[in-house]
Amino acid sequence: MTDFTTFSRFSSSIQACAARILDVEDKALDSSLLGLFKKRDHAGFMQILDQITLDLKKLKVQVSSQNPPVMKSQNLQGYIDALIGFNETLWKICSGLNDKNMGQPYSMSLYQASLNLLEKQKSACSLAQANLLK
Repeated sequence: MTDFTTFSRFSSSIQACAARILDVEDKALDSSLLGLFKKRDHAGFMQILDQITLDLKKLKVQVSSQNPPVMKSQNLQGYIDALIGFNETLWKICSGLNDKNMGQPYSMSLYQASLNLLEKQKSACSLAQANLLK
């Protein structure tokens, strides 16, 4: 397998994980204030996000062991790390919303702080993705 083929295969797998994360974000978070604490299957979303984290960590190990060109390998690993950070923050938000649905406290200020962090991590993901194209 050529270096480009290996890179493309890993890049495609990582992009598939990113698409799954964005799908969960879309379904789990409601942009309207009234729909914010609407009962959704946040526990189910957390399970999906757990699986995505495992998939990304496996990909990171595979990327480091396949020895694609060094710079591209570092870029892939950086993108994976950014996605893992985004995924973990989204998991924490889903956990808080799940707690809220179960009658436990989850403050609006904590939710807002988590959303702000999520946006920063989304920007980091975009930057890491752009580095793949260099």
